[in-house]
Amino acid sequence: MRNRLFLTILFLSFMNYEVIAEDSGLIENLIITAAKSQQLPNEIIVPIIVIDQSDIELSGVNNIAELLSFVNGINISINGGPGQLTSIFVQGSNSNQVLILVDGIAINDSATGIAAIQNIHPDMVERIEIVKSPRASLYGSNAVGGVINIFTKRDSDRTTLGFKYGSDKTQIINISTGSKTTHGKLGLHFNDYDTDGFPSQEASNINSKHNNRSINGFYDGQWDKTIIKASILDSRGTTDYLDFFANPISQDFNNTTFSFNLNQEKNEVWKSNINFGLSKDFLDQNNSNDFNHSKNVILEWKNNFSLNKNNELLAGITLENEQFDASNYSLNIHTNLNNKALFLENIFSNEKNQFLVAIRFNDKEGIDDKMSWNLEYGHHISPNTRLLLNAGKAFRNPSSFDLYGFGGNTLLQPEYSEKISLGLSYQPNSSTNIDLHYFDNRVKDLIAFNYLDFKLYNIERSKTSGIDLNLQTTINKWILNLNATLQDPENLTTSTQLLRRPKNSFGIGVRRSFEKLTFNLSLAKNSSRNDFGGVVLDAYTLANLSIRYQLNNHWTFNSSINNLNNEEYTLANGYVAPDRKIYFGFMYSPRG
Repeated sequence: MRNRLFLTILFLSFMNYEVIAEDSGLIENLIITAAKSQQLPNEIIVPIIVIDQSDIELSGVNNIAELLSFVNGINISINGGPGQLTSIFVQGSNSNQVLILVDGIAINDSATGIAAIQNIHPDMVERIEIVKSPRASLYGSNAVGGVINIFTKRDSDRTTLGFKYGSDKTQIINISTGSKTTHGKLGLHFNDYDTDGFPSQEASNINSKHNNRSINGFYDGQWDKTIIKASILDSRGTTDYLDFFANPISQDFNNTTFSFNLNQEKNEVWKSNINFGLSKDFLDQNNSNDFNHSKNVILEWKNNFSLNKNNELLAGITLENEQFDASNYSLNIHTNLNNKALFLENIFSNEKNQFLVAIRFNDKEGIDDKMSWNLEYGHHISPNTRLLLNAGKAFRNPSSFDLYGFGGNTLLQPEYSEKISLGLSYQPNSSTNIDLHYFDNRVKDLIAFNYLDFKLYNIERSKTSGIDLNLQTTINKWILNLNATLQDPENLTTSTQLLRRPKNSFGIGVRRSFEKLTFNLSLAKNSSRNDFGGVVLDAYTLANLSIRYQLNNHWTFNSSINNLNNEEYTLANGYVAPDRKIYFGFMYSPRG
């Protein structure tokens, strides 16, 4: 079956089509992540949230995790202060079951399957697309709970200098510049984030310092019939923390993501896309010889065929090489694994109906792979109301630590999920949108420790069902966002609530511009959560306030108060979260 599909794609790709030029005009609200091709919001069937550049700038936060913590259906856990391990849970899924992309390239590490999202500074980000639905059929392993696609900045229209200073002696310098070329544009962004941090471990008065220097470069070019997009994001620095005995130690990190995309429109029927990507996640301890080094190289060839005005076929192959080297507590690991995949997707759309079906055949060394799939249907009940039905099967391959780390088991199988969702989307006017979704996600063959022999096995099952609600509207120039998630994250094997995931989450966002002044307030409330050792983490309410004042075309001033209500809360047992933090800054551009 796989050979037949491969030969079909190969034949179609070498058919002799007439080459025509591509229209390079960009539509700002096109969404890419949901179907791995450009779609308008009213064509997308799955639950999706877009955080644009204005949202990011007005949030006032210094890390992506804090930004995501105000999004319904997403919960965050941080083991310490700035730069420390950050876990993201989407609709109850485990943190290693959420795929994180940077410019379309997966950055989940080989060690644990978790992405070092704490090392991506918001100042480097232009846009974030969040798909709260399984997407393993298009993106492969880890996309069980969904996909978070982070797009780095590609602004080349002006040169800017930014500076922020505030609590914990935090200093942030942000410089960007760019220019247009004969065939496109290129740009460079630099960010220097340095903070003394705060005592993040209970019963400690030692600050956890963190510094991160990031560079993002990009190039977009078009030569008549060919479009090239290339980008690189490199972040490196040092993070201080406390070990198990409360001794201060530190680690150096280096995260690099590179993407090169070659896109050709062969004719009105066929678009061919070749994407080469590299992701690197290096972590080196400064107080020992321990290290974790992950490196993934991916080559993807994707073909879009417009069969008619209502029907689009996507077919692609993926080749991936995953390398991992580690030394932890005298345990040495070295792996070099290859993965091949074939994926197919068909999208049908007309005035009243949208239909998507996608399948993926994965073949990773040493893994007993199964087929993953998505089946989705959208129907316009009326011009303003859509009914949305989704079902999908996704997988997470065992990580290198699962296979070869402490308690590792080379006989582990992938974790598999089956998820269904029923939704209603209502848009009575251009400024109001209401989305309501019911979801049910069941994961089997979960990898967990057997404490009889302290070894990992596929021995657990989980179920998370619930309701997601999101309301966006404008009232007398006030932009209002209300969201809520009511869920029951349950470990079916132990009949307990899944760790670090609340049953209830609520959020409110309020924004208003008064000519030169913009006001933004975000509120989030989470119910109690279970943690390791039978500990219950208390419910908490978090509030962030930011203000931006645009003096003229050259100068913009901003300030923010994070944890406005100075809430005492914890996201992981043994660690305290930051108290009230205040920041002031400016942005200067020589040209308006």
